[in-house]
Amino acid sequence: MNEKSRSSSTCGVALNALDLVLDQVEANPNITVFEQHMAIDLITTKALNDSISWEVPHLGPCEELSGNKPLERCIGAYIYDVVGNRVRSFAARAIFLATGGASRVYLYTSNNESATGDGTAMYVRLGYPVVNTEQTHFHPTCVWNPNPKTPRDLRFLISSQIRNPCVGAILTLSRDSTEDFMRAKSYSRGAGSASPNDVCAAAIDAEMKTSALVHIWLNATSAVTGKTPDVLRAVFPTVDAYCSNVLGIDFTAEPIPVVPAAHYTSGGIPIDENGCTAVQNLYAMGETAFTGTCHSPRAEKDLLAEFSATAERAVRH
Repeated sequence: MNEKSRSSSTCGVALNALDLVLDQVEANPNITVFEQHMAIDLITTKALNDSISWEVPHLGPCEELSGNKPLERCIGAYIYDVVGNRVRSFAARAIFLATGGASRVYLYTSNNESATGDGTAMYVRLGYPVVNTEQTHFHPTCVWNPNPKTPRDLRFLISSQIRNPCVGAILTLSRDSTEDFMRAKSYSRGAGSASPNDVCAAAIDAEMKTSALVHIWLNATSAVTGKTPDVLRAVFPTVDAYCSNVLGIDFTAEPIPVVPAAHYTSGGIPIDENGCTAVQNLYAMGETAFTGTCHSPRAEKDLLAEFSATAERAVRH
C-alpha cells in the first residue's frame, strides 16, 4: 500500500508486465488505490482476544471451534495514512500480502525503497514461522556509485548478458587489470566471468572481504571484448547512458566499478498451492511468499510464471 513506484529493471518483460498491471488497476472502477498509505499490522481474531462468537461489521459472524479458542482468522489491517498522519483500520474478507522481498535491508540492492520485508514481518508478529529467509539472490554487477544523487543511483544493474562469451566482458580486481579473476583464482576455470550470477556474486564477495576491496571492476572495453565502441553502445544503450550521464565514464574505454547487490528474496511466508498461509483468509504471493516451486536462488526467467500462477490460484480460491 506504499506509493506506487515504477522502478528500473534489467528485465524488460517484468517491467512491461508491471506497467500493464498498473494501467489495468488504474482503469478498473472496482479498485480503489490508496496512495501514501503504509500497512502496519494485520488484524486477526486471535489478536483481538475476543470471545468465540462475535461479528465484524459487514463481514458476518466468525466461525467457531470446539473449546474456548476462536479460530485464527485475518479480518483486516491497520494502515498508516502518511498524508493524514493517522492510523486507519481496514476490514476485508480476504487479505493478500504482496509487499515484495526484504532486499532493501542491504546497502546495495536492485529493489526500490519499499522492499523492506514488511509483509513478512507482520506475519512473524502474529507468531508464525517463515521459511528460508536467509536465502537472498545477489546480482554480481551493481554499479558502485560513491556519490549517488538519488536512491536509484545505488541500484543500477548491468545485465549479465554483457559477460556472455558472445560479448566477453570480464571481472577484474583492479582498474588496469585485464585478467579474469574468476579463472585466475579458480572460482570457475571453465566459464570464468560468464559463470551464473550466484557463482560470480559469491566470488566477488569473497574477494572483497579477503582483500579489503570496496568494489571490483567490470571490464567491457573494446580492448577486452574485441567489439567496437559503436557496437557496444548499440547493444547496451542503458549502460552507456548511465555510465556517461551518472558516472562520467565511457564504458567502452574504461572499466566500471561494481559490487554484488541483493536482487531477490528466495524465502518468505510458506503457502500452499492456493496461496493460503497458516491464517484463514490471509494469502501471500510474490517475493513475500515461499512456494517451494523454484529452487534457491530464484531464476529471473521463473519468477513471472511462479508469481502469476500463484496469484491466479489465490484469487480463484
